[in-house]
Amino acid sequence: MATAILNMGKPVITAEMQKYVQESKDAIKAIDAVTEPDRTLSSDYATLVMELEAAIAAESATDLTTYNSKLTGFSSRFISLNERKVQFLATASPSIYTLTDLAQLTYGSTLNTILAFVMVTIVVLGGAIMSNAFIEESTAYRLFYFVYGAAFFPFSILYGIFDPPEWRSTIFPWVLKGEESSWMSRFPASILWGLFAYSAPSPLDKEKSAKGLLRIFSIGVLIAFIVSYFLVYERLPV
Repeated sequence: MATAILNMGKPVITAEMQKYVQESKDAIKAIDAVTEPDRTLSSDYATLVMELEAAIAAESATDLTTYNSKLTGFSSRFISLNERKVQFLATASPSIYTLTDLAQLTYGSTLNTILAFVMVTIVVLGGAIMSNAFIEESTAYRLFYFVYGAAFFPFSILYGIFDPPEWRSTIFPWVLKGEESSWMSRFPASILWGLFAYSAPSPLDKEKSAKGLLRIFSIGVLIAFIVSYFLVYERLPV
């Protein structure tokens, strides 16, 4: 978002700053309206307002890159203050804890949870791609390549997109299907071991399908990571 605003020039940046000024003043009014207002929070908002107004006043003397950098810093502080405001008003005066405030808090928490889940998925997928690529090696080597692929997941994901191996094991090729111990095939252990069992090499047509599926999944996870990262770290307040 910050990059998009930078490309649009100072007028858009100024408009965003003015928006923060107005919403900060509204927040101060809401905080001061409760029986026992949080003076520290009000003061932090007031400081932000003063700095925003000073930055707007100095617009003509500030280069575009610096002006945009200031907006990024203000945005981060404003988001943090708003989260504190939502938590304070929810405890101090539920009557003015609006649906907008609730949506804002839930929005931020949900995005962070989604990003964490996608991050874990993309790291594990990086390991799965590399361990599947070296599936004919010994278990120790497969484990090494799994750790290697997870540690350098950006390169592993690109490998999975441009030249994917046959996807014979969901996560890690630990044991060949059909050779599991009897307890591994019993529920609920069968669900877990299903992620670590690997199949024998497929005929050529099915091998292409398995590779295509891994390529599509890798692209999907990469897109999900980019979108969730963008929403969490570049988002403006609700």
